Amino acid sequence: MAEAATPIIEPMNNLTLSTDQKESEDMEYDEIKQKYQQYDIKRFTNSVTAFPIGQSYINLTIVATKEPEKIHGVKTPIDIKNIFDQCKDQIKKVLVLGQAGIGKSTFCQYVAYRWAQGELWSQYKLIILIPLRSLTTEHYPAPRF
Repeated sequence: MAEAATPIIEPMNNLTLSTDQKESEDMEYDEIKQKYQQYDIKRFTNSVTAFPIGQSYINLTIVATKEPEKIHGVKTPIDIKNIFDQCKDQIKKVLVLGQAGIGKSTFCQYVAYRWAQGELWSQYKLIILIPLRSLTTEHYPAPRF
């Protein structure tokens, strides 16, 4: 009879952290929140002057569409806090598409800012913002075989 496989990765809810580890983890989360709260917007016309993102962000129209290539057609506006409601899978994913300079990165920074302020998705302990611009072959060269 086959023996039950032991999972390689332990589910997070099964891990027990010591008080010191918990405090250290909380401090790291607080540092991330502080970083998100410091986001600002620099204007193309005057890149020296920056404005706090919470005071100067202008909402984009967020739309749901099943055909991202379709420019014209019916699109349903979505409120940021409800962005995952359309996702039916257990793991929720949203793809942000748009032309260069349209505000995709700023939108993601604004979402992280609102989460850090406690205004959005407070049920999540951590939101990680990964600037995909930094994941280029310049920084991460392709492996050579």
